Amino acid sequence: MSGDRETITIEQRVANQSDLDALTCAICLSLMTSPIKQCVSGHLGCGSCLEKVSTCPQCRVSISNGGLSRSLITDHMLSHLRVNNQIVLIKGLYSPIIHCVNYFKYNQDSKKWVKDARGCQEIVTVATSDDHELTCKYNLLKCQHQGCNEEVLKDDMTSHLAQCKHQPKEKISCPFGTDICKFIGTKKEVDQHILNSISDHIESNNQKMDDKIKALEKKFSESMESIKKSNTEYVDQKIKKNKEKTKIYINQLGND
Repeated sequence: MSGDRETITIEQRVANQSDLDALTCAICLSLMTSPIKQCVSGHLGCGSCLEKVSTCPQCRVSISNGGLSRSLITDHMLSHLRVNNQIVLIKGLYSPIIHCVNYFKYNQDSKKWVKDARGCQEIVTVATSDDHELTCKYNLLKCQHQGCNEEVLKDDMTSHLAQCKHQPKEKISCPFGTDICKFIGTKKEVDQHILNSISDHIESNNQKMDDKIKALEKKFSESMESIKKSNTEYVDQKIKKNKEKTKIYINQLGND
C-alpha cells in the first residue's frame, strides 16, 4: 500500500458492531490498550484513560484512591497481538470478527478507505487475520515494470503486463525459434505477432517435426540395410572359408 495513505484501522474492519463496542474504551473511544483496568463494578477501560478521571464513566462509582484494579481478563484471557503496526489486546475466547483488509479500497478523492464489493469477502478474527492475508488471492501486486505504479490483483497481472505502457522496449525474438520465424520486436509486438501467426507457426513446427521424423526413419532404414549387408557378407565369408577347409580335408583323405 502506498506510503501516503492512512493505514486502515481495526475499528474500520470490524464486521460486527457489538464486537467493537465490547472492546471500545468509553473514554478515548478506541480499542482498549494495555494495561486494561476495571472499577469495582467490573467496567473496563484503558488504564491510562481511567487514571485521568475520578469516577467510572459508566456507573459513576469513585475510582480514585485505589479504586481501580488490573482486569482479570487481561491477566488470563488477553494476549498481545500486533496488527497493522499497532498493539491491540484481544480476548482469547472473544476475538472480534473483522473483514479482510482486501475488502476495502482506497478512494483517492475522499482520501478514505471504502468497502469494495469486488474485494475479499472473507470474515476472519483479529487473531487469524495475519495468516489469512499472507495467502489472500485479493492481495494487490505492484507492476514489475519500471515507472509503473499500478497495483493489480495477482490474477489480473498477466493481462496488465501485456498492456502496460511501461513495459520494456528492448527487442526480443519470436519464441518459436529462428528456424521457423525470424520476427523480432518488443514484447507487445511479439505477443500480437504470435496471435496473428499462431496457426502458421504451429503448422511450420509440425512440418519441421515431420521432416525430423522422416530423416530419423531414413537413417534407421539405412542402418538396418547396412547391418543386413554386413551380416550377409559375414555369412558368405564363413561359407567360403568352410568350403575351403572341406576341400583341403578331402584332398588330405585322397592322399592317404
